Amino acid sequence: MSVLISQSVINYVEEENIPVLKALLEKCKDVDERNECGQTPLMIAAEQGNLEIVKELIKNGANCNLEDLDNWTALISASKEGHVHVVEELLKYGASVEYRDLGGWTALMWACYKGRTEVVELLLSHGANPSVTGLVSV
Repeated sequence: MSVLISQSVINYVEEENIPVLKALLEKCKDVDERNECGQTPLMIAAEQGNLEIVKELIKNGANCNLEDLDNWTALISASKEGHVHVVEELLKYGASVEYRDLGGWTALMWACYKGRTEVVELLLSHGANPSVTGLVSV
């Protein structure tokens, strides 16, 4: 049953169906269930830039520092996409700026590469190291 509930959480996050998601989260205790790519609902919402869903998931106990199968975190995805308000929320709740994806890239590297100036400034103000280099060039 928990897998079905969790899969539904992921589905409703992908659909951005906030009313149903909120109702489901009241019954669901594990908001960190994963899809076939290892993504959690928080990772998907962060990548979409849906701040309301990100806040709701964090309020219900979502872990900001989990990695998917490619070592991407919610912060890396939100930073790459330039979702500054989502990045800010994740940092507020303890998302680490030091995680690296499989290529060794951090959230700061992705934000720089994609030209996400506001996100770069925010990450730097939260201690991201501008001297770190990746393992693989993109």
